[in-house]
Amino acid sequence: MPAELSAPPGRPTVIEAGVGGASWGETWRSRELLRVMVWRDFTLRYKQTFVGAGWAVLQPLGLTAVFAIFFRRVVTLPVQGLPYAVFMLPAMVLWQFFSKAMSTAGVSLSTNYETVTKVFFPRIYLPFAMIIGGLIDLGFALVATAVVMLFYGDGPGPELLLAPLFVLLAIVCALGFSVWFAAFDARFRDLRLALPFILQLWFFVTPVVYSSATFPYRFRWLYHLNPMAGAVEGFRWSLLAEVPTPAPGGLVLSAVVAVVVTVTGVHYFRRAEGTIVDIL
Repeated sequence: MPAELSAPPGRPTVIEAGVGGASWGETWRSRELLRVMVWRDFTLRYKQTFVGAGWAVLQPLGLTAVFAIFFRRVVTLPVQGLPYAVFMLPAMVLWQFFSKAMSTAGVSLSTNYETVTKVFFPRIYLPFAMIIGGLIDLGFALVATAVVMLFYGDGPGPELLLAPLFVLLAIVCALGFSVWFAAFDARFRDLRLALPFILQLWFFVTPVVYSSATFPYRFRWLYHLNPMAGAVEGFRWSLLAEVPTPAPGGLVLSAVVAVVVTVTGVHYFRRAEGTIVDIL
């Protein structure tokens, strides 16, 4: 008998549920599943659409155009002397990534009810996959942002090297709040109905369509308790050389809040993971 036929077959990876769901070791060993889920989410998102991934570009561009017309012709806001579209677009692109991640990852357990209740796998992969898939859209949108900036003749300085840090901060925000929402949504479906309203309010307390300079300086630390404020403000500064340097203390505060929300959220999610099937 040939040696290759007599060799024992490879041992399959078995993921077993513990008291708190999959262990970190099991989660790491099954990481290939995360790649499959990311690709599935991306392909299903644009299945049977005419524009396809072009929606990742059209949505932030369309919203930027609408707000630019309104705020430049109806309301006057300080934008550091920049064209309003250039001032707003980097912030809008990053906000759209966060908003979409929250809208999908925040309800990922209940919307994947059949998969969660029939097959055991690290359930934290569901919000992870939605967020990672959103990074693909963010990449397309950033290309469009670069084209708009070149059209207006505005561009970044050396601060561009720090842009990935603020994208990372937005990812941490999306992950932290999404795992909290996903775990709560599995138990209380009211959150699914409240999430669009929460995101609308969140949008207006984040410096997307305006500058944080409109807020009194002594109250700005309260403003940065919203971690997306630091992410958006820092990302805009890193892409536009004319934007003043944001307060380092505010950025640090936003980062600390994001990390605390993420660490506590992941901890709570993993504790709730073992009982998710029973309450869905």
